[in-house]
Amino acid sequence: MGTIVAIGGGEIRLGETFLIDKAIAGMAGKIKPNLLFIPTASGESQQYIDTVRDVYEGKLNCIASR
Repeated sequence: MGTIVAIGGGEIRLGETFLIDKAIAGMAGKIKPNLLFIPTASGESQQYIDTVRDVYEGKLNCIASR
């Protein structure tokens, strides 16, 4: 069975969440884990979605769902 991690808070584009993001990516125990990002019900800006993808794909070697 897989693990689901839900987080909130902090500014990802400023690197405030990088340590927790790195820990989350490491929990998968895989070289290139999958990431599913689900924006909040109120919706996230495209810029925020792009930032999440940039951090997880570019810095944390994840595959982000598109």
